[in-house]
Amino acid sequence: MVDRERISCLDYVKGILIIFVVLGHVMPEDNTVHSWIYSWHMPAFFILNGMLLSYTSYVRKPLLCVEGVIFQGIKKLIIPYYSYGCLLMVVRWWNSGFDVANLKWQIVDLGYFWGIGATWFLPCLFFAQLIYWGLKRLSFQITFRNYMTNRLFMSLITIAIMIIPFKIKADNVIVMVIFRSIIGAAFIELGELLFPVIEKINGIKKSFLLVTSVSVFILSCVTFLLTGKVPVSLSILRLSPFIVYISNALLGTIWVFLVAIVCERNFSITCKVLDFYGKSSLVVMGTHQVLMILLAIPIKMNYGLNIVFCIIILVVEIPIILIVNRVEFCRKGK
Repeated sequence: MVDRERISCLDYVKGILIIFVVLGHVMPEDNTVHSWIYSWHMPAFFILNGMLLSYTSYVRKPLLCVEGVIFQGIKKLIIPYYSYGCLLMVVRWWNSGFDVANLKWQIVDLGYFWGIGATWFLPCLFFAQLIYWGLKRLSFQITFRNYMTNRLFMSLITIAIMIIPFKIKADNVIVMVIFRSIIGAAFIELGELLFPVIEKINGIKKSFLLVTSVSVFILSCVTFLLTGKVPVSLSILRLSPFIVYISNALLGTIWVFLVAIVCERNFSITCKVLDFYGKSSLVVMGTHQVLMILLAIPIKMNYGLNIVFCIIILVVEIPIILIVNRVEFCRKGK
């Protein structure tokens, strides 16, 4: 069992990740920093989800119960997917001069769960959780609920299915949606495996923790550079070789968790900022690209300007987050 402090740290991780999502979207794809961010930031979201599932026993509940994967997934992922997706679709249609072809393809992308902009992550996470739930139940049946055998079986089967998208080229949208969900399910399993490790890291001394976080950050950057700085994107299944992809994703994720723990222990003001954006990461995920269009944020290669534009978007997000939270609070009150 973990305490509330541990969960607060996970919110800080979400805050860091969503900030990097915004930063990655305000810079062009053909640069090293963008490629480095994309090598780990979306896998880290799935790994984080695996840790949360481990804490809540979410996937162990019956599939069709009110608190199960389907009902909660529709409520927390699919409904927001269509809500934010439609909002971004309308804004992009307006920005295209109300081009009918533009609207048509966006409707198709929305309907196939391909996603519009960053909203692709929401149905991908939903389907990844369904796949993970199925594998978990299968594992329980085969291993007779023996813990160690179950862990070994789950690890082997998730690695096995994760290799599929690396070996078979997807030839249509539906297959691509399934493939990226399979990869997401594998990272969810990795998150559940890493959860006890992160708990132990949270208990080490401050001085050693700081040195460790800096060391892992440097190792993450060096590994990315030495493995060829390969541009990757889970959303379109642009993947590097399997070992390279896993290595970069894992090191980047661990670095973010270490930074979150360092902030939790040493920087209270920073924690408040990360907590605010972490708890509202879904709102930021769904609206930041709308703001980019409305604010006419240029996608140019200038790291200084990229950071400035990222900060501007995050600041403008504040009233949007407060309004959404207020509406949600009133809805629950009723």
